[in-house]
Amino acid sequence: MESLVADIIEEQFAADVIMATGMVLVKFWAPWCGNSRKMIPVYAAVAQQLQGKLRCVRLDIDHNPTPSRRYGIRGVPVFMLFSNGHIVDTRTGVMTEAECLVWLAGLMNV
Repeated sequence: MESLVADIIEEQFAADVIMATGMVLVKFWAPWCGNSRKMIPVYAAVAQQLQGKLRCVRLDIDHNPTPSRRYGIRGVPVFMLFSNGHIVDTRTGVMTEAECLVWLAGLMNV
């Protein structure tokens, strides 16, 4: 299930998120953060549920500081939904799978 979530680096951010066609959900995270680790299986389950409707990627803020600074990420996890390169909405912190799916469904009209 985890394989549906792509790890990206800051050099890929523009191509994989900003210039992407369609919807991309970005998880800004850090391996040392307990809440970020807690969201790994939830994010993987969401990626599986919404496969074909959006792309799920994650970016380690410690090794990729430029996008984190650009979007004002101060704590993790942060989830940003992009559509055709534009931010649609942002959520911070831990969510259940159901909460995440309801949040996204309202934004994606699914």
